[in-house]
Amino acid sequence: MKKLVVDVVENVFPSVFLAMDEIDAQILPGSDTAILVWRDSIHTREFFHNLKPWQTVNRIPMIETLCHKAFFIHGIQRLQKFFPETYHFIPQSYILPILDSYFAAEIKRTKKTYIVKPDSGSFGRGIEIINPGDEYKTPKFLAIAQEYIESYLIDNTKFDLRVYVLLSSIDPLEIFVYRDGVARFCSAKSGTDSKFSKLTNVELNKKNPDVEISQISKLISDVFSTMKSKGIDVDEIWSKIDEAVVLCIISCYGDILKAVQQSCPKISVYSRCFQLLGFDVLLDQNLKPWVLEVNYRPSLMFYRPQERRMKVKMLSELIRIACPLSSLQGAFLARKKEWYGLSFMSLISNEPGIIEAIARSKAKAVENSKFVKVYPTNNPHQRKWNEVMKKQMELPPENIFQLSKPLMEAMCGQNPP
Repeated sequence: MKKLVVDVVENVFPSVFLAMDEIDAQILPGSDTAILVWRDSIHTREFFHNLKPWQTVNRIPMIETLCHKAFFIHGIQRLQKFFPETYHFIPQSYILPILDSYFAAEIKRTKKTYIVKPDSGSFGRGIEIINPGDEYKTPKFLAIAQEYIESYLIDNTKFDLRVYVLLSSIDPLEIFVYRDGVARFCSAKSGTDSKFSKLTNVELNKKNPDVEISQISKLISDVFSTMKSKGIDVDEIWSKIDEAVVLCIISCYGDILKAVQQSCPKISVYSRCFQLLGFDVLLDQNLKPWVLEVNYRPSLMFYRPQERRMKVKMLSELIRIACPLSSLQGAFLARKKEWYGLSFMSLISNEPGIIEAIARSKAKAVENSKFVKVYPTNNPHQRKWNEVMKKQMELPPENIFQLSKPLMEAMCGQNPP
């Protein structure tokens, strides 16, 4: 079988190149013969329009509606009005500075702890913890405030989970959740006022001089194995995480679907765009999963050999599932004449064997992977998920900057003070 040709630039995580080597791909930067295009980030919609009709890319247009914190919370809160018992896995959240005065009153009224995070921040930068009695200062940038959830502790230490999600197709929607990931531990014991005891970001906790990387970055599989030995049903935890992942993606599905259809439409039976997402999930003291945020560019850096092996394996399995196109690559390279859009479509239409080979390759890749398909499935909750999706598609477009404060307050799920 012909090697998959990949257009990948140098400024990507080393684990990406290791995964390409794992699947025996041929790397040809800038080549139009590449079926797979891999980028760490894409800054303009024009990038998708400039792709060749046969190319698949590891980025999805408009994914920022899911991964920018304010837009994500706005989408969730719109659906919470209709499905309050379904969207119960997001901490109480406020979009700032739009709800500045309302949030300030809530701080005084509830006497709770909150975490304020910049809308597009990363690596723990710009995060502020507001404890009861602290003075609240209006942020000068778009941000969200979330109620602080008391975590399930291991060795009296807070941790959360970086769960890897493959959004392999938008049209139709197809979602996989990886049965491993990174458990990110605080570098200080719980119960202190230090950021190192309340924030789990690895880059932040690496700055603690008293910590070793093995203490703060572990594999989910290892942590769950320990929890299982204590009688905890980790399969139930995964099931709840799966449902939360599906419902989060559905919350902004309409906008993303429209963008994909306009900028990167599918060809025949395969999607031309996919994305690896990083869901940050916290287990509370009752082991209920809470989704804190979604990352469009989860770190693929590794700090230990175990983490390197896990991430390289995850990426190689992801590519085989999302881009099972080696048979198509072979047919593409066998042509002596230059390809163009119509000739490529003719190849797809007149060679049913290629389509069958793609389907077989994908099925084999899924079977041999730790990625579990969570949508669509025969899960009994899928009927409810489809109902939620139908409602989301019916909602008119909204710009959070144009909404009135009373409407935003109502969307928080509480009455204004």
